[in-house]
Amino acid sequence: MEGLRKYKFHFILFSLLTLVLSPLISELTSISHSKVVLGSFSLIVIAGFLTADQLITKRLTILMGSITLIAVWCDYFSIFSVMLDSVRMGSSFLLFCLLVFILVRNFMEAPEIHLEVILGAMAGFVLLGLIGGVSFEIMEYANAGSIMLSANPSSYDYYYYSFISLITVGYGDVVPLSGAAKSLSIVISLVGQFYMTIGIAMFVGKYLNYSNTK
Repeated sequence: MEGLRKYKFHFILFSLLTLVLSPLISELTSISHSKVVLGSFSLIVIAGFLTADQLITKRLTILMGSITLIAVWCDYFSIFSVMLDSVRMGSSFLLFCLLVFILVRNFMEAPEIHLEVILGAMAGFVLLGLIGGVSFEIMEYANAGSIMLSANPSSYDYYYYSFISLITVGYGDVVPLSGAAKSLSIVISLVGQFYMTIGIAMFVGKYLNYSNTK
């Protein structure tokens, strides 16, 4: 466990990217997409526990992660999957928000810039995209027809749309239809830009401060 904790930021970024790139990984490895997603969520929960450095965040990570894993596993085995959809979306949203809080706090409190801080900041940006994806999924679940998906829709489309909104790239294949969906698209785009702008400014500030104190 201590060996994993040493590379906790590598681990959490890897697990998040595994989830984001799950369709590509599934196609390259011939492993079913559902199995890749299942494994990714399991890795994210473990990585989140390793990254949390305070007792309360560890407990919250275990709680939210356990609920999310149970819902994801039940969905995989088609056990009360319809009933647990809302539980899965809600718990994963809270889990991702908690992990963003942990990673951003770590970045802000770091006295100097090193590889672990950079990886943590990158993981935080990926988590913002995942939070947006869950938010769009919840919105469509609560109010069907809020978003026009692609020709062969899947839940992954919500995450895809979130990321292209986060980096302000629009292909037009997924379109927000309701006013709430359009507003959320704007929020995701603004958050992405603010994160990068503030993050770069803090990177430069910490680097200059460390250089001046040497």
